[in-house]
Formats: sequence, C-alpha cells, structure tokens
Amino acid sequence: MPVAPPSRNRSVRTLAALAAVLVLVLSAACSAAPTVERTDPPASSAGSNPAASPDAPDTEPGTAPGTDTDRSDDRDVAPIGWEACGTGQDCATYEVPADYADPEGPTVALSVIRRRATGPDRIGSLFVNPGGPGGSGVDYVRATPVDRTLNQYFDIVSWDPRGVGASEPISCNDRVEELRSLDWSPDDDAEQGAFDEVAEAVADRCAADSGDRLEQVATDATARDLDRLRRAVGDETLSYLGFSYGTILGLRYLDLFPEHVRAMTLDGVVDPTQDLEELLTDQAVGFERSITESFDRCVASGTCPVTDPAESYEHVAAIVESAPLVVPGGDVVGPTALAYAALSSAYDEARGRTFIAALGSAEQGDGAPLHRLAELYFASTSYSEYAAVVCTDNPHPTGASEYRAMTERLAKAAPRFGAAVAAEMAPCAYWAAPVTGAPTEVTAVGSPPILVVGNTGDAATPFEAAQRVAGQLDSGVLLTYRGTGHTSFNADACVRDVVQRYLVDLVAPAPGTECPGAS
Repeated sequence: MPVAPPSRNRSVRTLAALAAVLVLVLSAACSAAPTVERTDPPASSAGSNPAASPDAPDTEPGTAPGTDTDRSDDRDVAPIGWEACGTGQDCATYEVPADYADPEGPTVALSVIRRRATGPDRIGSLFVNPGGPGGSGVDYVRATPVDRTLNQYFDIVSWDPRGVGASEPISCNDRVEELRSLDWSPDDDAEQGAFDEVAEAVADRCAADSGDRLEQVATDATARDLDRLRRAVGDETLSYLGFSYGTILGLRYLDLFPEHVRAMTLDGVVDPTQDLEELLTDQAVGFERSITESFDRCVASGTCPVTDPAESYEHVAAIVESAPLVVPGGDVVGPTALAYAALSSAYDEARGRTFIAALGSAEQGDGAPLHRLAELYFASTSYSEYAAVVCTDNPHPTGASEYRAMTERLAKAAPRFGAAVAAEMAPCAYWAAPVTGAPTEVTAVGSPPILVVGNTGDAATPFEAAQRVAGQLDSGVLLTYRGTGHTSFNADACVRDVVQRYLVDLVAPAPGTECPGAS
C-alpha cells in the first residue's frame, strides 16, 4: 500500500494562520521528554476559537455555528448536533455536499466523534486523521488511548471520511479475497492472465456497486469536508494531527486553505508531488531496506530464531511458489501472503522478529504464523474504500499492458517486494472513476509553521519524503526521529513532547531538531 494507518503498527497537520504568533525555539537536542504541564491558559490561544474566548456566546463548547468563508462556499454552516456516546465522548452525523460544485445538491452523511477536553483551559478542537486511506477516525478515537496532554486542552475530534466506515462506505470487496489468493508476481502468461482478469473484476464490481459515488471520494473533497467540520465546531482556525495518508489530507487542506490553519502536525509523510509509480517505487525500496536491516539486526543479536533470515526467506519463497502452505481453516500461504507478511513486519520493529521466527516455522511446514502477519496487514483497512481514494487521487497507468510494464519496473527497483507492492493497486488500471488528483508541490504561503515529523526507519512513508515536504512548504519545520516502524508520535516520548508544545503553545522546534529514539 502507498500509505497505511497507524493502527498497523498500533501506531496528524493543521496549521492555522494567527495574525501574530511569537514562535519560541526549543533546544535542538531532545534527550529528555518531560510531560507538558500548564496552570494558565496558553497566551497564544486567545481569539483562536470563539468557544474558548471569554466573550463567546453561552453555547456548548465546540458547537457554535461557523460563519467564515472558504474558496468554494460562503454559506453559514450548521453546528454539529452532538449526542453522548460514551464517557467523555459525543457522536453525530453531519451532512456535507456530495459535490462541492453543487452545494445545494445531494449530500453525504459523515459519522463524527469527539472526546471532550478534560481541562479548564480548552483551546478548541484538534482534528485527527489516523491514515489509510480507508481508516476510520471514529474507531480510532474510540479504541486508541488519547494523549492526555492534548486532550486536556483540546476536544479530540475525528470522523469517518466520505466513503469510509459509517460515512456511506464504498463496499465492493467480494472479489478481493480472490485477488489476494493469486500470485502477485506471475511466472507465465496463464498466471498473468488470471491476475489481470480478477483485478479488472474488482474494479468492475466497484463501478457496478457504487457508480457515481466513486467520483466523490477523492482527497480534495475530504479536505473540504474537514473545513466544513472545522467551521461546524466553531473553530476559526484548524488544529490538526495527521498520520500517514492523513498527511496527504493535511497537505491538500493547506493547499486549499492555508489561511485557515492554526497548527498542523504531519507524521509519516507522503510526498504530494509523486504519481502512483513514484510513490510505490519509493515505498517498495523502503521495504527492501527495512527488512534487510531487520535481518541484519537479528543476526547481530546472537539470538536470532534462524541462522540466516535472508536465506530462510528465499527458501520459504521457493516452497510456497511450488506448493502453498495450508493453514488451519483451509487458508493458504502462497507468494502473495509471504510478501505481505514481510511488509506487515516492516510497520513495527517488534513484528520483525516475529516474522523471522515465522520463516523458521514455515521451513518446518507450519505457515500459520506467516498467515497471521499477512492478515494483520490486509485487515488494517477496507480494500475497496482504500482503492477508491488511491485510484482517483494518483495518476497511474491504465490497461493491463501499461500496468504490467510499471510492475516490471518496480520489480527491478525492489526485487523482493516491488511486484507485490505494484500488484496490490492493479484494479486502478481498470477503475471507472477518472483520476482527479495531480502531483502538486504544496507551499502553503502565508500559513504558520507546519511541523513535519520524519522517521528515519519508516519504510511505508520513507524519511526522504518528510525532508522533501518540509523543504517545499514555505513554513515547514522538520522534526527527525531516529527510530524504526511507521510514524513517530505514538512511538517516542521526545517526539510527543515536541508535538505537544507545538500544538498547545504554538512553539515550533528549532531547525535541525532530532529525537534520538531508543539507544
């Protein structure tokens, strides 16, 4: 997948323009990460949210109707009608235009959730997107422990993006399991023909089941939804934390509404200037590097479950190529499941050793551990919801022959995983909805400082993308985490401290700031 939700490793970007922000400087070293404690309201919060102002109308915090304008819609928006749905939580359904070019036309009902601020000095709302595309923000807020410091000052707000979860989902997965059962590195014309046929069938099913709705789920529309929701909770400017795909959503918001941002953190960054081939190539190469390093660390530890993990991988690859391993329940581990068990391990360092042990089990004829790792990957998001966004956001080859040529180029760039990474998105070659996205450098001139968090060991969203994006942004500030796994905020106390200070007090780190990770 080009991007992945933090839930994969059980691992977002809001920048609002405040007229005069005094940006303080943190030390470039981040050797300690004390908890952020406040006794007085942050001075920078004044005026950022009508609901946080002492002169605000006496309404429920976060529900004052928004009245500001955006580039596409100058209408007032209704407040969100929250209803309690758990301790400290409220839920709602909120209607937005299905097509912003036709704001009076059909609507999409978005499922929205907030976890109310716990402290007396509430700043406003912090919108969070957990990634995907296809990740449920509602489930994320319900299931993920909320950062206590951020929740002290902010209502934590998220939503299921249009076409996802409880927001009128795109659901056409009935041929996906068949696609995953095939060899994603076909060895002959017969295997290639079978793969192409099922990839086209997946796309045809989505077109038949969802029709025009496939054209309504691109990230630009979701970015406009985010601005509607920002106005609907009563915030004059946006505070945002986006992970993985959530960084592309944040960057599209910045491109559309740079003047509407208060603060934005982008963690696990996707480069908006890349088309699908460039994106997948960088990711496949990143996976190759990450897994090779995992193999090397295992051998160096002196306690590796197998003598030579690279040799074991090649041995298992040969086994499943000739005869897939049957696991309890009748499922099998073939070449595709093996590749995605490996890719799953790259999202979380702890999974790396589990994967190597699973290779040893497979050499003895037990494929169940590999099957479990592959299922962790495939279960992280709904394929049809994910593909519906990727295939409309990213320019890509069309037709079997063009897509096959791209797959061959990826296989050369990343021999172990390139073909599988490309093959996962093969239905895009036949997708009914047109591509509406275009590779675009986002500069966001006039925005406040944007915090870009890059993890040097992140295979899914390589560190180089974070460097490029921070450099493209007019006010980008790069925070480097020298770690492993996918995304950084949930993995490291130093990163959390820097992000907390930035989002709460608008204190951006100094250029060159690094968090060293575990020693």
